[in-house]
Amino acid sequence: MIPLLIDADSEVIKAYGILNEKQGSVPHPAVVLLDREGNVSFFHLDEDYSKRPPVETLIEAAEKIEANKIEAK
Repeated sequence: MIPLLIDADSEVIKAYGILNEKQGSVPHPAVVLLDREGNVSFFHLDEDYSKRPPVETLIEAAEKIEANKIEAK
């Protein structure tokens, strides 16, 4: 199961500092990867929605998260 977040009051986007105040309650485009404990392990924010991290970067970040989980055992 994949968790789904509903942020009706914009509390989460405010906490992450990605609220686009010019657009009301809309966040700036961001990619946030969390480890299994809920810690932010990767964060990318760009006000330009067309600038996203390459898939390879996200895969590498996810692999690092998984490697840290294995090392911690």
